[in-house]
Amino acid sequence: MRIHWAFLESLCLAALLSLPALADTLTLKADNWMPFSGDGKAETGYLLDIARAVFEPLGHKVVYATGPWDQAVAEGRSGKCTGILGASPEDAQDFIYPSEEQGTSVQLFCVRSGSPWKYAGVGSLKAIKLGIIKDYTYFQELDDYIKANPSGVLITTGDDALKGNLLKLVQGELGAVVDDRSVLKFTIAKMNLQGKVQIALATADVVKPSKLYIAFSPKNPKSQDYARILSEGMATLRKSGQLQKILAKYGLTDWK
Repeated sequence: MRIHWAFLESLCLAALLSLPALADTLTLKADNWMPFSGDGKAETGYLLDIARAVFEPLGHKVVYATGPWDQAVAEGRSGKCTGILGASPEDAQDFIYPSEEQGTSVQLFCVRSGSPWKYAGVGSLKAIKLGIIKDYTYFQELDDYIKANPSGVLITTGDDALKGNLLKLVQGELGAVVDDRSVLKFTIAKMNLQGKVQIALATADVVKPSKLYIAFSPKNPKSQDYARILSEGMATLRKSGQLQKILAKYGLTDWK
């Protein structure tokens, strides 16, 4: 039987075009910031779950590594890793962000149980030593205070920086710790610190959600494509109900 080679070549081309346009390895980094990002072993965090749910069905491989947040940002900025989990434009303005966010964050303060202190503007911070994490951004008023008053804060770094700050809080080295509401609740429960620390009251204008993203390296030429794929994938996950299933594993609900 004679083979029509032109027809065969067209079949081969069609087969190739049906394969994923990009079959890449995406290396994502973050610190241990559950329930958003975990250690990658016992605890993945829901942002990594979203990344895998979006990219792996398309043929991509998602690799995850943990480290201090400042190191993760530096490696993303240099192109050493593909992206970072749990970023905001204030954290890393030069990164490539999807149009659809992957979560929201509300910053709250934590104090020792029984402490009457509450956040009532930056003036209230003068009475305490505040525990923060290196290269984190919080909210504008607090970020400005930190820059202007470095002696009023204690900066911690490392994979589990929040745990270190909470221990210093319990030991009396700090008067308050600031972090995301969900992260504080998760970490306090995991460290069995209920009864030793409590979420402090704050003025209503502080408790405003900010958007969180999986952000991609400004050095990677494919970052715009990854951001687009992630935005489209978020819509698909939400519509199918898979997003809610992912969030439910961490006791969370869709923010929209």
